[in-house]
Amino acid sequence: MHTITISSRLEAVAEFGATEITLFVWNSTKRRLEKEDIVFEDTGIKARKGEGYYRITWADAKVEGLPDDWNFDDVVKTHDLSQGQVLWLMAEDCNRNRRRAQANKA
Repeated sequence: MHTITISSRLEAVAEFGATEITLFVWNSTKRRLEKEDIVFEDTGIKARKGEGYYRITWADAKVEGLPDDWNFDDVVKTHDLSQGQVLWLMAEDCNRNRRRAQANKA
């Protein structure tokens, strides 16, 4: 059986432009990711012992001071970013590309 890590799930969601997801997460994983600018909000839904059901967001992990023509790969290579900031960049890059495509249609 193949398992998908929480980090992989967060990246998959960010690649589609989202800045949040709701998932069951082990508390040890939550503590680790909180150090990476990722915010967990308890949903109040009961989970198994040692686990929680959280709304997870990285919307506030913005990378400030980027030029208008920034490139995702260049920013990741040249900045010391937290995982939350990388997720924010992924989502922002996707959304920026969507806005450009819509503007080109008009």
